[in-house]
Amino acid sequence: MRIFTLLLLLCALPASFEAQESLPVEISSLYSKYGGFEFAVMMMDRDEWEVYRAWEGYDQSAVIAVIERHQSTPEYLAKKESRKQQRLMRSGECDCWIEPSESYTEITPDMQQFTGGAGIDVDYSHGPLSLPFNFNLFGIEYSEFYINSKGLISFTEPVIDWTPEELPDANYNIIAGFWADADYRLTGDIYYRITPEAVYVNWVDVGYYNNHDDRTISYQVVFSEDGSIAVGDGNNVQLCYESMQWAHGDVGGTGGCCGTDPATVGVDVLNNQDNFVQFGRFNFQDDSYNGPYGGGPADQDGCFWLNGKDFCLNVSGSDPNQAPIPTETPGNGCADTLYVCLNDTLDLNIGFLAPEDGQTVSISLSNVPLSPTTAPTSKTTSLISTLSLQERQTMWALTCWKSRLLMMELQRRLQS
Repeated sequence: MRIFTLLLLLCALPASFEAQESLPVEISSLYSKYGGFEFAVMMMDRDEWEVYRAWEGYDQSAVIAVIERHQSTPEYLAKKESRKQQRLMRSGECDCWIEPSESYTEITPDMQQFTGGAGIDVDYSHGPLSLPFNFNLFGIEYSEFYINSKGLISFTEPVIDWTPEELPDANYNIIAGFWADADYRLTGDIYYRITPEAVYVNWVDVGYYNNHDDRTISYQVVFSEDGSIAVGDGNNVQLCYESMQWAHGDVGGTGGCCGTDPATVGVDVLNNQDNFVQFGRFNFQDDSYNGPYGGGPADQDGCFWLNGKDFCLNVSGSDPNQAPIPTETPGNGCADTLYVCLNDTLDLNIGFLAPEDGQTVSISLSNVPLSPTTAPTSKTTSLISTLSLQERQTMWALTCWKSRLLMMELQRRLQS
């Protein structure tokens, strides 16, 4: 099916300007395997790209031209627009997602300064990009950053690593929005916007290695200067998940899941076993969640659990102590408003995640305007705590109160 699709997309591309008989045997074999230069560019795996780039006749500008022609075909553009419309239709399901506009910069193939593995539009990094503010990552301030194709924001160096690791063992200075083996050849783009107080990076409709577009992921990372209202509430990092449909590439996995290197979400710094935050290792295509830590199948998580969620955290300062982070709220993370109408019954579920290994979370309520019939119940484990309450509103015709204030109060009380 994929070969047939590529035939449709690339049939208009010109034949390679090099005669097969004049090529080295290993290059001629690659062209023969895939049906020519253009098809080879779109379909080679990492081992084959290593051979191809080692050839003295390798021309990266010709490779970029092939990819750009593919991405300008009517079929590709129609599919891209269709997926955008689907995102817009889902916009009410994810309050944190900001759809990239004309004010964003798209990272095109000619902007991918660092490449390795399968190269352009697969394994690449863009940067360094200058920051108009200093970003504080566990007490260290950075003035520039890199955007990496594998779902990472990195500081001090580009990161081209398609085998996600458990934090804090990554040995990079990173924000891991969704560290996984992504592939942009058939679908996917990265957009970014730098403002005076924050950076917004969106990975949009990204496929998975090797050359798959049947499932895609869209998510966003925001990081800001201290005190900025871009993230708010004293936080300087926000992770937002619009639609997450796959968790693993073909290296050790199949069909977008179930492999040896689950996707990682969190924040980490180099050579420090204390300063890190991990939200999970995602390996399955379901909504299961088994906590942030553990490499075994029983400890791993489903990527669907992330859909519609956003996490706000403060990684500024050298103190590694992190307050429990809201994961289940009326808006799935950092939402701030809850509406209750006359005679409505409200089922409110609030969940917190312990981002530190071994941390215990417990929940209590205070100063919340609930009627005497409210019956809160709570469930606590060493990693996750949830609280449920049912409120039948009979006192006000319309009440609006700030759930974010409740979140912050609970975070302060739960600080360990």
